[in-house]
Amino acid sequence: MSEPVIRGRDKPLHIGLDQPLPKTAFIMGDPARVEMLLEYAGGGRVLSRKRGYVIGLVENSSGSAVLASHGIGGPSMLILVEELSMLGTRRFIRLGTTGAFAGNVGIGDILVAGSACMIPGTCGLSLYHDKVPPPLAADPRLAEKALRLLASAGLEPKLARVFCSDSFYAESWRVFKQVAAAGCHSVDMETASLYGISAIRGLESLSVLVVSNIIRGQSEEVWSSEPMSERFKRVFRALLPLAFD
Repeated sequence: MSEPVIRGRDKPLHIGLDQPLPKTAFIMGDPARVEMLLEYAGGGRVLSRKRGYVIGLVENSSGSAVLASHGIGGPSMLILVEELSMLGTRRFIRLGTTGAFAGNVGIGDILVAGSACMIPGTCGLSLYHDKVPPPLAADPRLAEKALRLLASAGLEPKLARVFCSDSFYAESWRVFKQVAAAGCHSVDMETASLYGISAIRGLESLSVLVVSNIIRGQSEEVWSSEPMSERFKRVFRALLPLAFD
């Protein structure tokens, strides 16, 4: 593999923080989801709201963890991960949504993304490597523990492969048929970016996704927001022990 890119800066420019942060961050696209989970966890507080990045802290008797929004797409998420890692965070667990197209995946299912694939040159990673791209895989220890914790909580998780796209409104059933034939189960916009930057920077990461919509040819089934919010609360509660390993 080509040598990792040398980081040009060592202080965050975008997230509005400069203090040391806990080892683990739960990251998600929607700032409202961060606010919801901070309230749900109890003992949570917002540290910063800047440029769409809402960053909070959850504290309990076991320790503390970051909750942060990364916005939509790989480039926005890469900035968050880079800057949180500058402040000491080394483990990133994405709590996101995904659109499924595999026949054995249903609405509301929990997918633990063991690996991801992408079209070369996309997901904000093109300048991070030369000819050999980084591996796009979850930290195996985190994935194994997450599967066990989610199963213990009665959430019946599935180990999955995720296709990652930068072009939400350009995606088509033709593309999904191709990536499904390659073994992928669903699509999101950030998992490949998370796994790529983690490999390059020596971070631990995992993407755990709630199936928010099912894509079948020209038709689509979309889950409403209220049951999805309840599912995220259960997923977060189940996975919180990962922050304190």
